[in-house]
Parts: sequence; C-alpha cells; structure tokens
Amino acid sequence: REFYLATHPAEKIILLNLLAESYLKDNPLKAYNYAFQARSLAETSGNLTEEAKALYYMSVSNYKQENYIVAYNLMVESQDGFNKACDMYWYGKSCLELGKIYERQFEFEKALEALLKASEIFRNAGDSVKLAETYNIIGINYYDQKEYDKAYENFQNSMNIRLQLKDEAGLASNYNNIGEIYRHKNELTPALEYFNKAIKINNRINRPQSLAINYDNM
Repeated sequence: REFYLATHPAEKIILLNLLAESYLKDNPLKAYNYAFQARSLAETSGNLTEEAKALYYMSVSNYKQENYIVAYNLMVESQDGFNKACDMYWYGKSCLELGKIYERQFEFEKALEALLKASEIFRNAGDSVKLAETYNIIGINYYDQKEYDKAYENFQNSMNIRLQLKDEAGLASNYNNIGEIYRHKNELTPALEYFNKAIKINNRINRPQSLAINYDNM
C-alpha cells in the first residue's frame, strides 16, 4: 500500500530499495526484483546514491544465491557509485560485501584488503555492529589461511564488541569460531567450552541450523 501512495519518482526509488533490503534474508530473488526496479528508476532520474544502493542490494541477493561472479560485478559497480557520490559509509558497506565475495572465491589477499578498508570506515563512523561483523569475517579470512593466532585475535575483537551490544546471535557465531580454532590446535577442553557456549545461546534463541553446525563441530 505504501508503494502505491508514493507517487514521486524519488519516493518510489527509496521505497523500492527499502523493500529490497527487507527481503534480502528470506527471499533474495524478490529482493533482487525490487532492487532492479529501483536501479532502473534511479538511473533514469540520475539519483546516483540510490542507484548505487540498488546495485548493492542486487549484488547481495546474488551472493545469497551463490552467484558470486554476478555479485562481484554488481558490487564493483555499486562501489564506484558510492565513491562518485562521496558516500563513505556505504562505500564501507560495499567493501565488506566485496570482502565476503572474495573470501568465497578463495582470493584471501583481496578479501583482507577490502575488509580492512571496511573496518577502518566503520570504526570512524562509530558503527559497532558493522565493525563486529567485519572483525568476524577478517577472523574467518585468517582461519581459512590457517593463521589461527590472527584469526583468534579478530574473533576476540568481534566478541568483545558483541558482548557490549548484547548481540546473542553474533556471540554464538564468535564462540563457535573460537571453538574451531582451539579444536584445530588440539586444545579440546577450551574448544568444548566455547562450542557449549554457542549451543546454549542457539538453543535459547531457537537457531536450529546454527545448532547443527555447533554439534557437528564437536
């Protein structure tokens, strides 16, 4: 109903992007369709920032569908738009997503470069939520390269922020990742301690998929 009440093109673009964002988690294909419409309208009207946001959502929706090459191309285009619009915060968000894409393609150096840029931007912006997410993915980057000490440091950085934020889902992820490091170092007692912390949270907040991962790691 709100979409039909929005008659001005600028309002329609913003609303379409908001709808795209809202569907990213549960229906990435629907998110893509809304973002595609937003991109078309924004391109016609010359709204650089909203066009870049639409490209961002189109990229993330493809990432969630494991279309990594398409996601990469869209995110690079989105990042260029944010750069031209001088929107550093959204540029940081695009760096974070590029880091995830590179990570999935095992391009660890490129991933780390993008993630470090993102962490600096989020730190300067005071966005603790995004900073904690970025530290966690930097940790995964180092973990995948078997640099366990650096991975541990970044998981701890993420965990410390999420403790302050009381972000239970995020903490469960951190606990699981730290448990994985201890398991790979054959330190089974602390590994089980952290896996059990993750299990306790995931039970409480009803995350069955994450629980399955926790039990599998044990």
